[in-house]
Amino acid sequence: MQPASPDTVPYGVIVTYSALFVWIGTFISGVCSRPGNGGKGYIPFIVLGLFIALFLNVRYLFEGIPAGLRFFNGMYDVIVNLGENYTKGELPPNVVRCDNGQDCSVWGENHFPIHSAWAVAMYRRFQPGSDPTRSIMFYIHIISNSIAFFLVHYQILYPGGLKKNKWHALLGKICFLCATAGALSALWISSEHDAVPEYGGFVAEVGFWLMCVCMWVPAAVGILKMRNADMAGHRAWMVRFAGGLWGTFWGTRIPALVLDPFFRSYPIGTNFCISVWISGPMGLIGGEIALNRMNKIMKSKEN
Repeated sequence: MQPASPDTVPYGVIVTYSALFVWIGTFISGVCSRPGNGGKGYIPFIVLGLFIALFLNVRYLFEGIPAGLRFFNGMYDVIVNLGENYTKGELPPNVVRCDNGQDCSVWGENHFPIHSAWAVAMYRRFQPGSDPTRSIMFYIHIISNSIAFFLVHYQILYPGGLKKNKWHALLGKICFLCATAGALSALWISSEHDAVPEYGGFVAEVGFWLMCVCMWVPAAVGILKMRNADMAGHRAWMVRFAGGLWGTFWGTRIPALVLDPFFRSYPIGTNFCISVWISGPMGLIGGEIALNRMNKIMKSKEN
């Protein structure tokens, strides 16, 4: 793959950052919305978050994994280069340059010449000639998790028993199967992370196990609740499952984006490990907060 020319400006990254700022605005708007609006103030935040996630994942399907990762790395380049000018001398442990000019990023070298070490390591692992099974598992992961991410929100919005959602049981099975495929493929990929120091080695690998547990276990418990005819419990655990999915996607990406500039000089892999370890629990906490809000809304409507 040809490196970006020195003055290249990837307008797709700029548009994505603009969407992220709007997304943050929708969250603030949701927090500030009237308590009596039934939680509708958060709908723009949820919808935009889902579509940005879809946009980032679909790129891999149309452009291929290496090109998708170049764009992904370009998102982090904007932040990791803030306040620093590494033109000469040795780099801190958690930032590196591309192996071949500027081939690992969509930015030109005159703009952002250094990159997060973990992001470049990810790019290296999916180059042509690398293990093809790894790429297959990557595609299974992003496709399965994307489907589960969208389906679980549809299922919560249109619960079983409503005439307008006769497909609830079937879609629920598809959602759970996709979540399982997404978790298993992620575990397969992460089983190699102990050999990647830029990720944090075995500590990062265990963090991915935790992330998968935080996502998949609520879904499994929710299925068991449904089979035991506990519809209230089923609904509660599916909301937690949705939170786990938010954690696995945004709970790793956003913290890494924020932490990278502050952990340049820490031991290699520190920033990535923190992001991985907090993502699953963050998702479950978010799911629990959403569940409590939904329960309060339902009680207020009953009164």
